[in-house]
Amino acid sequence: MQTDKIVSPLIHSVDPYEGFDHSAMEVDLQGWGAESLLFEQLLKLLRPRLVIEVGSWKGRSAIYMASLAHKHGVSLELVCIDTFLGSWEHWEKGADNAPVAFRNGRPVLYEQFLANVMKHGLEGVITPLPLDSGNAATLLAKLGVQADMIYVDADHEYEGVLADIEAYWPLVRPGGVLLGDDFVQEWPGVIRAVCDFSNRIGVEYATVEEKWYMQKPGE
Repeated sequence: MQTDKIVSPLIHSVDPYEGFDHSAMEVDLQGWGAESLLFEQLLKLLRPRLVIEVGSWKGRSAIYMASLAHKHGVSLELVCIDTFLGSWEHWEKGADNAPVAFRNGRPVLYEQFLANVMKHGLEGVITPLPLDSGNAATLLAKLGVQADMIYVDADHEYEGVLADIEAYWPLVRPGGVLLGDDFVQEWPGVIRAVCDFSNRIGVEYATVEEKWYMQKPGE
């Protein structure tokens, strides 16, 4: 019997969207690799109650998954983990075409994320968790959370990707799926991390387009 906990009340004692005025912000769904065939395949197969996304940026992939869930009659909660601070290249002085705005010395990614979700009417589906991936994994483990599907897309270097895979694999329920993005030659660290982890635990991975995934053996 599935006993996954409802995450929102455990993480947020107050609705994170409460009191946020998104009226002055336009929808900005700039992002990468969001409309993947794999998302729809897995949502139809697993019919998940809980999905965790590690690395959400402005929410494009989360909003896409939520729309697919609605299309297929899947009732779920989607927890989006991100620092919402960007990475080093977004802070580099003189960076060209940086896809993030700053206000008072801080990126406004979190505000943009909230606005995007609210403008799509998905506050009841998408739960933001503004932590780094390591601290978020520790928190969710302490809360006893198990997810049907976890999408890892926070890092692209070998050490960071491997650390996230190792941290979130235990949070996947038996029969659930861990998946990630950027399984391409441009990001050899991603490929190496997935292959090394797969070989170590003896669970095969597969790929669809640029996404990789592995299913945890059932009980």
